[in-house]
Amino acid sequence: MKILLSPNATKRTELRDVYNHALDEAEELYIASAYLTDWDASYKLGSVCKRVVFLVGTDFGLTRKAAMLNV
Repeated sequence: MKILLSPNATKRTELRDVYNHALDEAEELYIASAYLTDWDASYKLGSVCKRVVFLVGTDFGLTRKAAMLNV
């Protein structure tokens, strides 16, 4: 299991690239985020993915309902 706390700029320059790679290739995916303001609904899970857990905080007042529904 790889735990990503901060993307390594030498391998992938944007967090979006890390998410796309994980969504495409992961068998299990656990995502924890303090808040979520946007999610592109065009992201699709790869065929090998069996489980996704997505934890998002709501106490900061930054999380958007539309973003959560897009996930």
